[in-house]
Amino acid sequence: MAVETTPQESNRIVTWKGRYDGSPGTCTDAAIRARLTSAARNGIHTEGEFAGIGTFSEVCILDADGRRMVCRGQVQTASGIQTYLEDFDWVGPSPHESAL
Repeated sequence: MAVETTPQESNRIVTWKGRYDGSPGTCTDAAIRARLTSAARNGIHTEGEFAGIGTFSEVCILDADGRRMVCRGQVQTASGIQTYLEDFDWVGPSPHESAL
């Protein structure tokens, strides 16, 4: 689950449930289908599709103190590959702990 703030300063909750290396699942309240393809201790690799935009692949790493998660990704669009960076405050249990 993630709480996202829009440019208009409103919040929305995005959730996803699935298994590592499982079939892609749809994220609620987001036009995304995604699946996780790596163990958390190696970084979280997610791949899928942004509806109407294209396929994507990203790797998210939790910082050493477990408080921030940074995701670097790329999406294949009709005009070529675009890259993106997401930087989150992590307030839940560490994915590293749940993978052990």
